Amino acid sequence: MELYDDYEDSKLIRIFLVSVDDSRSTDRVIPVVKTKGWKSDVIIDNNMELARFMSVYTPPQWVAVDNQGKTFFRRKIMEGESDAEYYFNELITEINNDI
Repeated sequence: MELYDDYEDSKLIRIFLVSVDDSRSTDRVIPVVKTKGWKSDVIIDNNMELARFMSVYTPPQWVAVDNQGKTFFRRKIMEGESDAEYYFNELITEINNDI
């Protein structure tokens, strides 16, 4: 995502992509991420342990967690890339308000 590139070096934000694909399709996750040009680290959560822990039942979602592990931002992505850009801006605003 183009907006993330501006914040990538600031160390304020680190984005992980979490795949909840089952074991039959996990081999396709990394190639898709590379094809899209996403630079984030990918966590394969095919047992959905992380998703359950974070209460993510309907992906995709943005979940932002602070250094103490407290969730401070959560949004369901409905419209793909356009939603992602909008919510990223919203997340940046929230972070900047707390600094």
